[in-house]
Amino acid sequence: MLNNLYVIMEGKDGLLLMDQHAAHQRVMFEKMRASMEHEGVPSQRLLMPLTLQTSPRDADLITRNLEALAKLGIDAQPFGPNIFKIDALPRFLKTDAPPVAQSGD
Repeated sequence: MLNNLYVIMEGKDGLLLMDQHAAHQRVMFEKMRASMEHEGVPSQRLLMPLTLQTSPRDADLITRNLEALAKLGIDAQPFGPNIFKIDALPRFLKTDAPPVAQSGD
């Protein structure tokens, strides 16, 4: 362990330095991708919806990709000019908002 951030390992080609945070993010990404390919990412409904204000360019991008976001476990709906209401997030994502119910069970 180096600075409580990196793991030093020995492999067949020599020493390997692994960033623990990056490795964790990669594992989460691979789980999400595999889940999305098979049945969609399980989501959790939020007790209090979140609102997201974006630029017009980002709002257009989000609007064009609402179906893909739903497959990722994100329930986003237009809520005004360049504003989106987020009612659900992927179950593995930790939020400050308590979940209401879980879909995909």
